[in-house]
Amino acid sequence: MEDDAVGILIGGVLFIVVGAVAIVLIWQVFATWRAKVQLAREDAYRKLAERSITTEMETREDLLRISENLADLQKRMMSIERVMREID
Repeated sequence: MEDDAVGILIGGVLFIVVGAVAIVLIWQVFATWRAKVQLAREDAYRKLAERSITTEMETREDLLRISENLADLQKRMMSIERVMREID
């Protein structure tokens, strides 16, 4: 009878230890998965920020070019207006 009680006790302790190890392993697997997802999200955000900066720089260059073209057009228009006044 005593041997049965010892066997049941050892089996119970073993069951608890195996259960605890399984819970810790599952917990760590999910923690690792969450970390990988977080890193992927941060990488995607970093790439988005880099593209945003590149696009902003391209837009700035385009705006400067448009401003230069507009200044040139204004200069030409003033020249044409001056010629038109001289003709009248």
